[in-house]
Amino acid sequence: MAVIYLIGESYQWRGNDVSVFLWIAAGVGILIMAGGLLTAFSKLRCPYCGASLMAGGRMPSSLPHFCPDCGKTLDDCD
Repeated sequence: MAVIYLIGESYQWRGNDVSVFLWIAAGVGILIMAGGLLTAFSKLRCPYCGASLMAGGRMPSSLPHFCPDCGKTLDDCD
């Protein structure tokens, strides 16, 4: 999203009006981000108890080694 914004800004510096392009690009970026978060909240679950691995609404940078709910290790899951 930031790259598209910078591309649009460079076109504005040349005298073109691309504000609609920037709003559309930002909207598409936000929709993609929201879709990814919704998918993570619904699909990223413990295979043993079904609890969400997004404990407390945090977005993990990597999968945890243990389930935050049941405490079972997730390292040996396929």
